Amino acid sequence: MKILYIYKAIQMKNILPILIIAFAIIFSCQKKDDPTPANITTAGATTSATAGTTAGGSAATFNGACSNQKIYSITAGTTYSVANAQNTAVFTNALINNFNIPVGPFLNAGNLNLNNKLFKNSSYSYSDSTNISAASPFIWSCTGASIPAFTVTNINPYATYADYVYWPDTIKKSENFTISLTGSHNADEVQILIAKSGSTVSITYTALTSAGLVNISAGSLSPLSTLNTAVIQCNFYKNNIQTIGGSLINFRNVTSFVKTVPVKN
Repeated sequence: MKILYIYKAIQMKNILPILIIAFAIIFSCQKKDDPTPANITTAGATTSATAGTTAGGSAATFNGACSNQKIYSITAGTTYSVANAQNTAVFTNALINNFNIPVGPFLNAGNLNLNNKLFKNSSYSYSDSTNISAASPFIWSCTGASIPAFTVTNINPYATYADYVYWPDTIKKSENFTISLTGSHNADEVQILIAKSGSTVSITYTALTSAGLVNISAGSLSPLSTLNTAVIQCNFYKNNIQTIGGSLINFRNVTSFVKTVPVKN
């Protein structure tokens, strides 16, 4: 699975290089008279994930999505909230899930807004050019074009996650790498990515949030280099899937935890 990475320097107590996944979102929208959110929770799993797969159960699927993100940088066992985020939206006729980037063709939604903030339209792939994390309630609206107009209010909070305190300060290529998902709340699915700094290709694992421990074998870590630091990122998805004119639209929250660590053999 190829992922587009955007590296930014974020001002906190010091300048931290941070990996931010550019979330391409997918959605095919129709008119909705009642905008009350319908929260969908995907069935959980109890087994470990393997590379590029979902551990047990099935990922939620939908025709499209509107996505807002909140990012936390992990340093010395403490998280720092990052003001920057990737708030995006796209509409297609395809059936997709949280772990696939849509490739188009995309559908024209007219003008699209999140909390009265107009998104940039690039070939009908919508993005927030201010890159500022939004706060709940998340009010999505579009004027409609190839798809009907809608207004939907998502009152779900961002997911929380406590087990980042157990993330290692070093990745050793000779040892298995384990991440606990037990400390997550208000999330349905999670994506784990590990990449060497500057790379556009990641070691990717997907799971349902009840998966407990996700074990990544030492053999899977071979793409990492001791000459580069590695970036660990967990994306927690809270789904809010609604039926709009016969299509399933996911108005989702994405909470991302990011940590940069050295790599050793």
